[in-house]
Amino acid sequence: MRFILIAASCFLISLTLSLGVLFLTPNHSHPTHAIIKIDNLKKIEHSPQTNRPNIIFILADDLGIAEIEPFNTESVDEDRKIFTPNLVKFAQESMKFTNSYAGSPICAPSRCTLLTGLHTGHCSVRHNNNFEFKGPTFAQLLRKHGYDTALMGKWGMLIDPQDQLGSPLSHGFSTFLGFMNHTQCHSYYPREIYSDRSVLSVDQPISVSREVCMKEESGCHYSEELFLKGTEDYIREKAGVTPFMVMVSMVVPHTGRWTEDGEYGSPVPNQGRYRQKEWPEVEKDHAAMITYHVDAAVGRIMNVLKEKNIDENTVIFFASDNGAHNEGGHDYQFFRSSGLYKGLKRSLYEGGLKSPTMVRWKGHIPMDTTSPVPWGLWDVFPTLTDLAQIPSNQIPQNLDGISLVPTLLGENQNLRERVLYWETCTQSDRYRNPLAKDYNYSHTHHVARAVRWGKWKGISWIKGQGFTELYDLESDPYEMHNVASKHRNVIGKISEIAKGSHSVYRHWIGVCKRFK
Repeated sequence: MRFILIAASCFLISLTLSLGVLFLTPNHSHPTHAIIKIDNLKKIEHSPQTNRPNIIFILADDLGIAEIEPFNTESVDEDRKIFTPNLVKFAQESMKFTNSYAGSPICAPSRCTLLTGLHTGHCSVRHNNNFEFKGPTFAQLLRKHGYDTALMGKWGMLIDPQDQLGSPLSHGFSTFLGFMNHTQCHSYYPREIYSDRSVLSVDQPISVSREVCMKEESGCHYSEELFLKGTEDYIREKAGVTPFMVMVSMVVPHTGRWTEDGEYGSPVPNQGRYRQKEWPEVEKDHAAMITYHVDAAVGRIMNVLKEKNIDENTVIFFASDNGAHNEGGHDYQFFRSSGLYKGLKRSLYEGGLKSPTMVRWKGHIPMDTTSPVPWGLWDVFPTLTDLAQIPSNQIPQNLDGISLVPTLLGENQNLRERVLYWETCTQSDRYRNPLAKDYNYSHTHHVARAVRWGKWKGISWIKGQGFTELYDLESDPYEMHNVASKHRNVIGKISEIAKGSHSVYRHWIGVCKRFK
């Protein structure tokens, strides 16, 4: 069933979008984040069962580790700086993680790890093509135990948008506003979006283009703005009525289309403060995406929490699904989006996997602190169910993730020797640094793997060749010195870990060369 989307007919969206919200003014100085030893932090108790916190999980799409100010402390070029004042303020009120990782160097598998608590050796989605998503998800557990659950923005866990069994409503979310699959997400001025199980028509100009939409901003309706407005409305409706969890699954700053049949780049309604910069247009657009649609979204969400007086009873996570992209004409090196880390999206180096993760819960999580605890997106499932105080016997026993609530509450959680695992499909001839603009899907692909074990990180680019790279991340966090030949015993241990972390995945057939 289709509906014409007009301002008066849908509480989730208003096409007469008001930008009169409280934005923070840019702060040109970086906040000081003290690295705190976990065992020295004050212990904070769980909330009582009768006052379980609301949960907001904000997930940016292809945001590089050094593209926001709280994490861009070593590679910043003042002439090419992306301003993120709301995230600076958020970091001052949060615990920031220096060793937090995405679930995968590409979108769909990373989101699968977040939703299911399984890493890419076990989860049902390990590539962006040819997959069948299977739960259970944390949303199903939360909803079963009294939470209202919503997803705003990018779902991406199905191929066919008509597949109702693959809808987020079939995987625990009671409310959905957004795009079903990856292809739809690339359109920043869509003519249709999904609201629950209905398709809403968006009143766009007959001809959508960069020229039209930047000249008449109010006449074009930007997808990320529609989803953010839906988020604001959802929070206002549920505040004080029921505990809720909303996943704000952004489509920015992923590259995308201005028009339905092409014109790729970094579509954005206006370039704001970057308009006069002597930069390539695509880089002005990219910076504006982050400042006015990633950073500003955080500010607006925080404003709504304060407006509804639920700021102190809401846990807010901020993260990215993988490293910085190099697509649509954008050059990830222009802003040094990976910082000093090697790699980017699709790479198993730190630049492809590191996430600029922060978590805020006023009065519970120590403010303006930094934790070195290593963790991945698959730890989100058990962490959220722990925050919601769901009994442990109700949680699936096969999860790869663990709850990080003790760390968040300032307790000692000894995870220095933690094992993290990734596998992905990448080109054999560009596997060490597969730049997107040179990325050819017709080339031969191989399953590549990475293991972090304590301070060690090993990478195997082609299974038959084994783990050919090894880095000591304590002394070499930027992976500049391969020490595989000097530590064969460590390579042996990492190889054993990788073997035990992989389960058979039939969808590699036809997409990637099979394990030999």
